[in-house]
Amino acid sequence: MSPSVRGHFLWHELLTTDPDGARRFYGGVVGWSTTPWGDSYSVWMTGQTPRGGMIAMPADLKAKGIPPHWGTYIGTDDVDATISQATGLGARVEMAPMDLPEVGRMALLQDPQGALFYLFKPTQEGTPSFPATPGGFAWNELATTNWPAAFDFYSALFGWKKGQAMDLGPAMGLYQMIEVGGHMVGAMYNKPPEIPVPNWLPYAEVASAAGAAAAVTAAGGTVIAGPMEVPGGAIVQFMDPQGAVFAVHASAVPVAAPPKPAARKAAPKPAAPKAASKPATTKAVKKPAKKAPAKPRRKAAKKPAKKAPAKPRRKVAKKSVKVGKKAATRSPKKTAAKTPARRVKRRR
Repeated sequence: MSPSVRGHFLWHELLTTDPDGARRFYGGVVGWSTTPWGDSYSVWMTGQTPRGGMIAMPADLKAKGIPPHWGTYIGTDDVDATISQATGLGARVEMAPMDLPEVGRMALLQDPQGALFYLFKPTQEGTPSFPATPGGFAWNELATTNWPAAFDFYSALFGWKKGQAMDLGPAMGLYQMIEVGGHMVGAMYNKPPEIPVPNWLPYAEVASAAGAAAAVTAAGGTVIAGPMEVPGGAIVQFMDPQGAVFAVHASAVPVAAPPKPAARKAAPKPAAPKAASKPATTKAVKKPAKKAPAKPRRKAAKKPAKKAPAKPRRKVAKKSVKVGKKAATRSPKKTAAKTPARRVKRRR
C-alpha cells in the first residue's frame, strides 16, 4: 500500500499574464524548460521530470485586479471530508470540488486567516522524495496574521507537526517549521505590514542563490530580499517581470541533479483546461528535508569523491515579500500524474 498523500505539498502553479515571457524568465533563473499539456497548460520540467505548471491568467481574473501569482496544492486522501472539516474550522470554499478524469479531485479553499490553498486527491499514487534536487520545490512558507491559529488549522486537516522554531524578533515573532512524514517541508510566521495579505510562498531549489539573483535582475525581475544566508544554504526572494512573487533556495552543499532514466513512461496528458478554470496535476513534486530552525533547510546529498562541509548555522534574516492584491494560490501535482488548471475565485 502506497503512503498517504495527506499533508504533502504536491504541486505548484503559476498564473501569468505573459506565458512566453515567464517561460524565458524562469528558464534563466531556475533552469526549467516547458512542455505543453492540453491546449493552454504548460508544465515546468527539469530534464524529463515534471516540476510544476503554468497557465495564462484568464481575462475575468485580470479584470478583478488579481495579479500574477503562484498557487499551492496540498494532498488529502478525501477532498470532500477535508472540506467539511475545514469549513467547520472557519475556512471558506472558493472553488467547489471537481473531478478531472485521470487526474484527480480538487477544490480551492481560503484558510481562516485569508490564505488560499488547493486540496488535491490525485488519481495516481506516490509522495514527494527528499531532499529536493535542483529544479524541484524545496520549501513552502506561509506568511499569515496569526501563525499559532493557522498551525492549529492546518495540523487538524493534514496532521502537520511542529518542528524547530526560530525567533525573528518582536515584529514577526517565531518562524515555525512544518514537519510532514519526518521531513521539514516549510514554515509559517506572522507577516510584516509590507505583505498585504496572507499567502503561501514556494521556493525552488537552485545551484547558486547569487547566480539566481543575478539572473533575476538580468531578466527584468526585481530582487526583494537576498541573497541571504540561512541554516543549510542561502535564499533569494523576488518578483518576476509580470508581478508574481517567488523564491529560490540553494543548499550549502549543492544537491546533485537526478540522473536521467534509461527509460521513462510517457508523460500523462493533462485535462485540457478552459480559461484556467480547471487545474492540472502531475505526480508529487519533490520536496526537501529540513532540520534546523529558520528558513528552508534540507539535507544535502553527498557529492561523490568529496567530503561535504558542515552546514553553517546562521540567524535568519527577516523576510520581506511583497505580494500584490489578494494573490490567489493554486496547484499540486504528483510527479508523473496529470496537471490541473483552474479558475480561482477570490473573495473581494
